[in-house]
This record gives sequence, structure tokens and C-alpha cells, in this order.
Amino acid sequence: MKKLLLFLLFSSFAFGQNFTQDTIMSNNNPASIIRIGNNKIYITQNKEKQTPYVKQKDGSFLSNGVPRIEVKQDSKPVNKNPELLVDELFNKMKLNGKSTKEILQIDDKKVFVGTQYLQKEKKIFKGFFYPLKDRFIVIYVTMNYNSEDDRFETDKAINEMFESGFMVLEDYYLLRKV
Repeated sequence: MKKLLLFLLFSSFAFGQNFTQDTIMSNNNPASIIRIGNNKIYITQNKEKQTPYVKQKDGSFLSNGVPRIEVKQDSKPVNKNPELLVDELFNKMKLNGKSTKEILQIDDKKVFVGTQYLQKEKKIFKGFFYPLKDRFIVIYVTMNYNSEDDRFETDKAINEMFESGFMVLEDYYLLRKV
């Protein structure tokens, strides 16, 4: 009986989830957890418009919710430090029409963000290039907007979603057996 009680006491610690490592709480919105390569990626979603991420044949993940999000890992490793490539991407990208470029700080890393505004369709298309040690995690976001005033707020909301609700644990599955 003592052994059973002792086992029950310690089993909650042994089998319990480490909440600081496995969940994100951002305004009580749910987070999707996906695995790309050896990396564990958390993305918060809109509670009312939550849709699952579906793995595609090419290894990327797609969520057809609002906003529509595609997450993939760059297929080929780069020879340079990807954080230095963020600056090169920023300097080399030419702006045409209604497009912008910027660098955001996410998880203490510089992330290149290219934005294109499709006025006829009233859509915002954003590409986030998150550097890993030898390649990028690329996130494409597409979202509709209603008016030009709404476009600014929608763009700002997408950036805030990634600044506060996106996290990558690089080589998580390489270092842990799951």
C-alpha cells in the first residue's frame, strides 16, 4: 500500500506536462504546435476562427483559417549565418507598387518581413523569414481587409500576432526523445 501511495505521489511529477515549455498563453488564445524537421513551433490562433494545421506533401503545414498561414522550412541549408542573411534580404529586396519590408525582433532574433498589398483583392500577403542556425523557417500569411484604414490595423495585428504568439524551439526533437 505504501508503495502504491508513493508511486501515485511521484507519478504526477513524472507524467505531468511541463506547462512552461509546452504551452503558450496569449490572451487565452489556443496555440498550435507543429513539428518541422527537428524544430518545435508554436503559433497562437484566433479562438473564434481556429483551424488545424494540415501537413502537405512537401512537408509544409497549412492552416486555411483567418488568417491563412503556411509554415515551411527552407529546403536547402545556407552557407552563411542566417541572421546575417536577414540584413542581406532586407537590402536586396526591391519594393514595387504597394509593398513594404521590415525587420522585427521575435524571440531575440531578427526576422525579415516582406509585405505585399493586393489592392484589387483587398488582401495582405506577408512573408516572415525566421532564421535558424543553417536555414530559415518561412511563414506566409494571407488575410483580407475591408478598407484602406482597416488595412493598416490588419497589418499591425498580423505583426503583433507573430511578435507575441510565435515561438520556435530549434532542434527540440534532436535533443529529446519523443
